[in-house]
Amino acid sequence: MQTMENLEKIRSITGDFETQRQSLLAEQQSLQQQVESTGAAFDSAIATIVQFRAQFRQAAGSMTPENRAAAVEQLRQLQANIDAHMGNVMREAGLSDDGANA
Repeated sequence: MQTMENLEKIRSITGDFETQRQSLLAEQQSLQQQVESTGAAFDSAIATIVQFRAQFRQAAGSMTPENRAAAVEQLRQLQANIDAHMGNVMREAGLSDDGANA
């Protein structure tokens, strides 16, 4: 009788471990997808910045000094917005080293 009870306990524990293993695998896959998605978003943002900078350089040659100064300020604001957004995304993903998730 004791052997049957022990066998049932072992089966129960084994089932619990398998359930936990499956849950952890699903969580790992979800996190991997999030990392890949975030990486793709960063790649896209970087490509957009590179393209914008090239267009800016091309247009800057024909700008008046006032227009150039305004465009430079807009570019600085854009960069600040991108930096802030990327910082937020990294904090939300737990990838920030600024102590926000420590």
